Amino acid sequence: MPFPVWLISAFVLALIGCGTSGLSYLDGVSEPPDTQIAAGLTHVVESAQPYLRIFSHRLGGGPAPAPVNVRSDSILTGCGQWQTTIDLRLQYDIESGRWFYMGAQTNPGAWCLAVSNTGDPTGAWTNVVIPVAPGQHPDYPSLSISSDKVVLTGQLVGSPGPGMPLGPAVLVLTKSDLLNGGIVNAQYFAPGTLASPGFLVAVRTSSQRDDFSGVFLASLDLPCSSCDYSQLRLWLLVGLPGVGPGVTWLAFDYVIGRRTLPPAAPQAGSTQYIDTLDGRITDAIIDQTPPLYRIWVASNGKCVPNGDSSPRACLSLMSIKGLPPYLYPGFESEINYGITGKYVYAPAMAMNANHDLLVVFNQSSTDEYPSIYATGRRDTDPIGELRVPAHRLKAGVASYQYGSGFGVARWGDVSGAAIDPRNGLDFWLAAEYADGDVLGGFGTWINNVTAVDLPP
Repeated sequence: MPFPVWLISAFVLALIGCGTSGLSYLDGVSEPPDTQIAAGLTHVVESAQPYLRIFSHRLGGGPAPAPVNVRSDSILTGCGQWQTTIDLRLQYDIESGRWFYMGAQTNPGAWCLAVSNTGDPTGAWTNVVIPVAPGQHPDYPSLSISSDKVVLTGQLVGSPGPGMPLGPAVLVLTKSDLLNGGIVNAQYFAPGTLASPGFLVAVRTSSQRDDFSGVFLASLDLPCSSCDYSQLRLWLLVGLPGVGPGVTWLAFDYVIGRRTLPPAAPQAGSTQYIDTLDGRITDAIIDQTPPLYRIWVASNGKCVPNGDSSPRACLSLMSIKGLPPYLYPGFESEINYGITGKYVYAPAMAMNANHDLLVVFNQSSTDEYPSIYATGRRDTDPIGELRVPAHRLKAGVASYQYGSGFGVARWGDVSGAAIDPRNGLDFWLAAEYADGDVLGGFGTWINNVTAVDLPP
């Protein structure tokens, strides 16, 4: 069951201005930067570990100049030094008007979560630290916020022990407790509880409507070249810690095309390849705008693009849709997005209140430095199609050498995409690119795309 590869008519995204520089290697950002972007009513905030860059929000004009850089340990004060807090994640919750910022502490192992006290990210934050078993720490964490709960996930790694298994773990926190301060009710699902086939991530809210109380989780089978097919699994978490039966779940399984490891990506001007990860989910979003809800899951994959003869790193996207509140989550589409002669990787997504989808990702090849691109689809487009060619947001300007290991240069791991809450329609995108400011260095780039600039 190979993935289909869809190509349709060309389009160009019209962008507000030319974008703006984000955080970079020169700012002290580490590799991988795990680039994130979030937009509130008064600010736009980029995260590239271990820093936040905070812009004043100017709708329709891109981020304002003179941003403020803030190091993560000045916000995640409950954790240790920034060097031991990794995989930072950032979201703005439209319902509460608060910012949520989290990371995984490696020594001692813990989830670290900070919630802004107001809608101003430059103000005070409240911290919660949730430790894990000694000798373990959560890796590749994720964050989701619903109307009544906050969900953290992480792949527990380290030393197993009696009653201390390794693998995907989930922590559910009562949202009102986090917003009001004081004791936070929590419920923990240890590795093995949800029988995840691979890396497990929380599905984050994309559109501004946020009155669903449930939270979906998603996991994909690890790539398997000898398998006839692969599996996508969703879980729906409902309920609250300590209330009635607590948090319970339903599981939904979907058979998808066989998944194989994406090849490392070549780049211009160097024999050093770029790491395209291992096929894990890089982003998962839910759009809850009536009359239905739709979930999109993105990862890196491998395909032979139309008109090509060689396998390339491709974007793997799947969509599931259902009726509110959580009825009939049916499998809708499976897309393998490839470009002839190119390698594409590190996708992130956002879907607006019109159900329009925008995907930001990286692209490189033997004649192209690692660059940033975007593609997308309108809700009226045929099911299972993304538009080609993609629009280049920022061209790479040099080969990338930093963070080499295992024969490839570490990259990513993720990019960022968010919806502007002022209208629920416009997009903010952020990703890493190869920057020529220093030998082998990297930077990040931020773009604002309005809904009216999407193709008709």
